Parts: sequence; structure tokens; C-alpha cells
Amino acid sequence: PSGVGALWSHQADQLRTYAKDHRDTPDVTLELPTGSGKTLVGLLISDWRRQTLGQRVVYACPTKQLARQVLEKANAQGIPAVLLIGSHWDWDQAQLARYTRGDAVAVTTYSAIFNLNSHLADAQTLVFDDAHAAEGFVAEAWALSVHCETDEYGQLFDALGDSVERSFVARMVAPAGPAADASEVRLIPIGAVARHAEDIDRVLAGLKGDPMYRFKMLRESLSSCLFYVSRREFYIRPMIPPTFEHEPFTGPVQRLYLSATLGDAGE
Repeated sequence: PSGVGALWSHQADQLRTYAKDHRDTPDVTLELPTGSGKTLVGLLISDWRRQTLGQRVVYACPTKQLARQVLEKANAQGIPAVLLIGSHWDWDQAQLARYTRGDAVAVTTYSAIFNLNSHLADAQTLVFDDAHAAEGFVAEAWALSVHCETDEYGQLFDALGDSVERSFVARMVAPAGPAADASEVRLIPIGAVARHAEDIDRVLAGLKGDPMYRFKMLRESLSSCLFYVSRREFYIRPMIPPTFEHEPFTGPVQRLYLSATLGDAGE
């Protein structure tokens, strides 16, 4: 209706290569520089898989703002799409039904896929826009924050015992003042975490609410997690997010990654 009237040659080349060689490849990455139209390529593949293969397709973006921009581009091109962002309690049920029936592509954020209870776990194709910016958003699904105002914050220092010097602990728990450095952050040695894993587990088992559910996701591999500590919190997360243990990510038959900065190394 109001979108791009024709493809650039590099866009058409990628679509041809994809259709010829990668229709059934589980993981496919498309690299296109910023401003060269990778979103349109991703949307065309999304709608092609929706129409031709009859699949439910989810197009994920790092932020809500980018998701809204993708929806605008889809509408401009006449590609049926619905916006499912924020809390699933606030989603328009009619829009959700359009996605579920395969009548439209669902445009959402990474957090809707990588969370404790994803409501888009039935996707058959996942498209990740700006995949090079995804690491932080993905890791956050397995991150646990123990705030300094909770009892568990101080108890974690006790659990670590002599592995953390007393002067550092004093700076972390001391009242605000000239000696308190709010910007100081330390990574606890992984060996220290492993040695005190049993005591740490006992402390974290007392968490309530959302932190408790997050702890359950980390519990089996707690001794190999990274423990960052500041005056504000303990921040605990895996070194590498275990995405291949997350069914909303592993369930789809294809995952398509769109990126501007992959490079020859393929990172």
C-alpha cells in the first residue's frame, strides 16, 4: 500500500538463496548492514512461511519501540501482523487469535520468548531482528537479583565466608557515606562459589516471589554461575544462557537471525 515498491538486488539475492538452500535449516542467519533493508527481508520470509507452510511465526525485537517500528513496516507492505508486547494479560485477544490461527505474524520482544512462562511457546518459526544486540535481553531471563534490602543479601556474604575479604564486605554493607562507592562491582571467583555452593543454595532457597522462580531455573548449575556483587545487589546469571534447554526457543522448526554485524568469524 505505502511501502517499498521493489527489492534491492542484495535483498532479492538473499531471498533466492534462502528459498533454494535454507527452507528447512534449523538455524539461519542473514547479515545485512544497517539501512540495507534486513527488516523487509525478515518480514517477507516470515509471511512466506506463514502462507506457504501454514506456520505460526513470531518476529522478535530487542525493544518495544523497535517492535512498533516493525509493525509499521509490515502494515506499509501489506503483510498481516499483530503487536504482542508487554504483559500477556494486556494482549488483545482478537490479535492473539489471529496469530494462533496463522492469519498474521506476531511481532513481539525478546522478553516474551525468553521468560519463565512464555505465551508464545507455540511458534513454529522464530525470527530475531538485531540478533547482535540480543545477548543481554536473553541472559536476563536466567538472571537472579538479590537486592541489598533483603536478608539474603547479607546472608550470601556469610555463606561465602573467608572467600571474600572482610574489608570488601564492610564497604558493601556500610551505611551510605564518603567511604561508600556505589559504582564498585566485583565478580566473585567461580572457585569460591563452587566451594560454598551448598551454603549459597541454602540462603537462596529462602527467596520469595519472582526471585524464587528464577532461582529454581538456576539451581542445578548454581556452582558454575557468575556472581556479581555491588552495594545494590547480588546479580547471579549463567556464563552462557542455557537457551537450548528453553522449549519456546528449541520448539520452532526454524530460527532466523537478522544482524548487521556478524563478521567473518560468525560470532
